[in-house]
Amino acid sequence: MTYVNEFAYDQPSVLIPRKGSLNKVYYVEEPFWNVDTIYYTIIDSNIVIPKYIYYILSNMHLEKLNIAGGIPSLTQSTLNKLKIPVPTLEAQEKIINILDKFDKLTNDISEGLPAEIEARQKQYEYYRNKLLSFKELKTA
Repeated sequence: MTYVNEFAYDQPSVLIPRKGSLNKVYYVEEPFWNVDTIYYTIIDSNIVIPKYIYYILSNMHLEKLNIAGGIPSLTQSTLNKLKIPVPTLEAQEKIINILDKFDKLTNDISEGLPAEIEARQKQYEYYRNKLLSFKELKTA
């Protein structure tokens, strides 16, 4: 499929592979059309924030739920049995904010690389100062 002029869903959603790379969960905010090898979620955002579900599912190692012998596969009935902790919306928002910051630092080169360079510079300065801070030498 190379082009569609309609979307399947137009709200934030988590896409869960049905076949293939079961550990590759995706979060989308724009309208999308998905192929038949991936499930999309309809999430009641009054109860749970879609991005929170994304982070939870990303950490659940869905590949362990494989039900096939050949191409890894998931079924909807298997996914429906998953237990997902649902804290308050406020707690979900805090979790999302923290994980978004870590994600940006580790995956966004414009954020992560400067932060890493700054951390290494501070580390260098600390050890340089330790190594070169001699007590005053007493002269005879």
